[in-house]
Amino acid sequence: MSFLSRFEQFFIKVKQNRWIWLFSIFCRVTLAIGFLAGGYVKIIDERFASGLSIIHPMGSYLDALHQTEYYYTFIGIIQILAAVLLLIARTVFLEALLISPLS
Repeated sequence: MSFLSRFEQFFIKVKQNRWIWLFSIFCRVTLAIGFLAGGYVKIIDERFASGLSIIHPMGSYLDALHQTEYYYTFIGIIQILAAVLLLIARTVFLEALLISPLS
């Protein structure tokens, strides 16, 4: 038996497991909630992670990103769109392609 056919059998077995299916739904929903929260903050033009000091390197990066204005709002819109696509099972791959350049 070749490696590919063993892998296919394993893949079919995993796809039929109810617990893995429920776990994947849980992961998609929690990730969508995170994208919704982050995207909403960016759309209303609030500073993301406002508790982080500007002296900190990550705080400095997020502050510079906030000052880009239109790009910052664009990222928020893409995150909201990605959250919606994550919740629809047939569009998960499209969501992954959409969000990967921004991550």
